[in-house]
Amino acid sequence: MGSTHKSLLLHTEVRWLSRGKVLTRLFELRSEILLLLTDIDEEKSKLFCDDEWPSRLAYMADIFDRLNILNLSLQGSNTNMFYASDKVNAFVRKLDLFISQVSKNDLSAFETLNTFWKNNEIQPNSNIITDISEHLQLLKSNILQYFPEDNSEMKWIINPFEDDYIKNIPEGILAKELFIDLTSDSTLKTAFKTKNITNFWLDVKQEYSALSTQALQFLIPFVSTYLCENTFSHLLYTKNKYRSRLNVENNLRLKVSNLEPDIDVIVRSKQHQSSH
Repeated sequence: MGSTHKSLLLHTEVRWLSRGKVLTRLFELRSEILLLLTDIDEEKSKLFCDDEWPSRLAYMADIFDRLNILNLSLQGSNTNMFYASDKVNAFVRKLDLFISQVSKNDLSAFETLNTFWKNNEIQPNSNIITDISEHLQLLKSNILQYFPEDNSEMKWIINPFEDDYIKNIPEGILAKELFIDLTSDSTLKTAFKTKNITNFWLDVKQEYSALSTQALQFLIPFVSTYLCENTFSHLLYTKNKYRSRLNVENNLRLKVSNLEPDIDVIVRSKQHQSSH
């Protein structure tokens, strides 16, 4: 039928990043699927014959595509809780925008659904509009339930030089004095602009131990399963069916670490075997 796709995408519950693509592919191949279901399951084929079910499918493809984008933005080895919190808060604000636009029958935020209705000259369906609005509200509530923390008191960790955050320093007078010393150091202020946040607090750990320890408690914890999934991928590649008895612990440490060993120094520190 001239479709650009040759097959449907498979879906599994453990791969949420693929769900949006699965729904998009299902929508794009709806004509081919209708022909298939007409022969094997006439009852289900009726779902593709009217405009309502494809419209709902188009919306789900759009919203899961946006969730995929959010999930991907949270991946990476250097992601911290403040970065993730900003991304989630931005998505919640977008949901508020979508809810406002949907209430005005404006579905421009959902490209697949909007294009489907325009191309087929479909008038906005009040039932679908209501369901979309309720779903967006529910999605927002669920996200806020999983990410309820307010990190405003910890903003001094992200940029201690930006504002007077001394009132938010949780420790006693010593930590507050250290914070004044740190924020008054123009050299550190310049260095902060060129360094990763975590690396900056690691670098000042010796001189500003109390502040650094407090900051690293919030920066070091994993905020996603990215590192676990990355390690598991390396495990599958390293311990394949041809090396099923291989002890991969040391190999995985080398594979997932970003530390580069200084081979020359290591070699020089070893005693060479004298010739006989």
